[in-house]
Parts: sequence; C-alpha cells; structure tokens
Amino acid sequence: MPKTILPPECYTQDKWLEFEHKHIFKKLWLLACLTQQLRNENDFVTCDLAGVPIFLQNLEGKIKAFRNSCPHKSMPIQTELCGNRKALCPYHGWSFDCNGKVRGIPNAGLYQFSSEEKESLGLEEYPVAILGNFIFINFEKDPPHIEDQFNASLIRILKDASNHFSSEISYTTFECDYNWKLNFENVTDFNHIKFVHPKSFAPLIDFAKDGAYSETFKNTSKIFDEKFSTGEEIRQSSPRVSTKDISFWGRAPLPYKERWYSKFLDACDIGGHFACHIFPNVNFGSIHGENFFLQQFNPITPGRFLYRSWVFTSKTRDAKSLPHLLWGIHHAEKRVIDEDRVLLAKLQKSLSSGERVGYIGNHEHPLISIGKWYMEKYNDSLEIPH
Repeated sequence: MPKTILPPECYTQDKWLEFEHKHIFKKLWLLACLTQQLRNENDFVTCDLAGVPIFLQNLEGKIKAFRNSCPHKSMPIQTELCGNRKALCPYHGWSFDCNGKVRGIPNAGLYQFSSEEKESLGLEEYPVAILGNFIFINFEKDPPHIEDQFNASLIRILKDASNHFSSEISYTTFECDYNWKLNFENVTDFNHIKFVHPKSFAPLIDFAKDGAYSETFKNTSKIFDEKFSTGEEIRQSSPRVSTKDISFWGRAPLPYKERWYSKFLDACDIGGHFACHIFPNVNFGSIHGENFFLQQFNPITPGRFLYRSWVFTSKTRDAKSLPHLLWGIHHAEKRVIDEDRVLLAKLQKSLSSGERVGYIGNHEHPLISIGKWYMEKYNDSLEIPH
C-alpha cells in the first residue's frame, strides 16, 4: 500500500516555502498570462510569481516581462491587474522603452544624473517563452529550453488547443486559505469529483462502475486522434524523476448535450474533457472544446495562495453574446472551485497538527513521482552551501 511522500510540514512551515521559491519557482518556467491579454500595443498584465512582482506588456509588438519596480523608488510601473497603458512610472513619470531602459525623466535637472548613470538605469527583464497562446517566464538569466521542462505531447496539446481559442477571456483572482500544493494535488484527483461536486461537475461526467472515467469515446475532435486520445501515464524515472515526468495530461469521455450557446461556437473536442496538469502550479483544460479553463496557484504564505482564474471559449460566430456567456461560465467555474475550497481549508488545518497518514490508491500514483521529485530537490538544496 503506497503512501504519500511529502511531509505535513511542507504544507505549513515557512522554511519549506522559502525552499520552493528559491529552488522550484525561480528555476522553472512559470505561466504568466495568455497572448489574448496582450494583443494590442501597451496591453499589460501584472502578477506576483515566486514572491516577485512582475508585469508583462506588449511593447512595439513584442511581449516583454519585467520586474514591476521602478529603479527610482521601487514604485510599481503598472498598478492594475491588467489594462492598456504605457510603461510609465505613476509616481515621478519615468518612462521606459521596449527594452526596459529609461527613455525619459521629467525634471531631469533635479537628479543630476550623468549620461553614463542614466544609461545604466532600467527595469530588470526576465526571459519569455511562448507555447501557442501560453506565455511563460523564467527568473534565470540563462534558463533551460522550455522543451526541457515539458514533454512533447503536453506541448503539442497547448499549441494545438491554442488554435481554437477565442480572442476574449474572463480573468479574475482571489485568495485561498490553504497551501498551494493541496490545490495542485486536488486537480489531479478525479475520484473526489463524485463526492465534492455531486450537483455541479459530477453530473457531466460518464463514470464507470468502479469509479474511474469511462474509456469509451464517442466524439469529434480537432485536437486528438485515436493514437493521441486518453492521456499519458506519468513516468517514474529511476533513480531520479525527470522534470518532464511531473507535468502530464488526461482525457475522459463527456456525454455531449447542446446548450444555448453551442450553435455559436466552433467546438474542437465534442464528447471529451481533458486536463493538463502543468507543474508546479497550473491546471488547464476544456469541456467539449467549447469552453476552456486555466487556473494557477501562486503561494503567498504556507497556508495561503493567490488563485488566478481564466475562462474563455472556442472561436465564436457571435461576439455579441460572448460577454454574457463568459460571465455565466466563470460563475459556474467558481462554484466548483468554492466547493473544493471549503474542504481544502479544513485539510490545511488538519495538516497543521503535524500528522499525515497519506495512504493512497493506484490512481494517485502521480503524487508519488511529484513527491519524489520535490524531495530530491529539497535534499539537494540542503547540500548547497548557504
């Protein structure tokens, strides 16, 4: 009978969060936003990743990522969640070019900067990688290729699914009172759906008698074919787990029933539901290829994280109905999330007692590989001189 690998203190103690920031979040490629959010010149998105405030912006047609901190007084350059505004400090009016260099300083005579000093002033920039419509950043100056982090089949799904995204999205954030890892574990666990979401999500799914997803697909898909259908087995490498082994995807049949909006959408996976679990903190998927969900869990403290939530549809033939449709989809999505939040907050309190049995079933074997990878990184960090 297998047991979970992660100790309860990694969900509750500051030292473990410090390890995660330094050796996981600041080493891996992290989702930042979607290209739909940065379509126009000066469109921007702000967020905190690994405890670092950043903003991404469309500058002269290029998507750039910078620390959201002016070199003068550390004032955030962009102060809203998203919007359209030039890269301009709201405090003293310093402006920046597409490379993050200072372009102009109002009342420059007050500062008495030499030409060399002014030339050295600029925003801290971070590498950007784009897979389809998904924009990732990395905090390393010379990061590994993103293909070294994610396996080819996962990358293929992100790119192929992106071809069917509508241009409009609904985006929001809210905070949750439990550890971010609990949410990542939760979205990989299909078995909880019947018990936690009996009236919201579970009625949509075709479960087999043993509680697993049905394996019979009757669908029309523009993303998957027969050889690329039900998902992938997470690999348990020996002696060490590869980073590619801990992001994975799965797909299950979903009985199709037309809704009022179906006739307006170019659905791309009718009869199916898929989800991509993108380590360390992202869940992406679709229902029937009509609507898509994207979720990210950014830690704030050991017992609190920021939930970033996007919903959008496949390409539509009726843009006028889209705002109303997105509003409805996002509210339905939030209902499911809130059902999880109630129980996971109670689980967090239980873990604070310092005890965790953690006997798990075979269907939860991804947690073994994820836990093994995590502990390898943690043990390696203890051997690094501080």
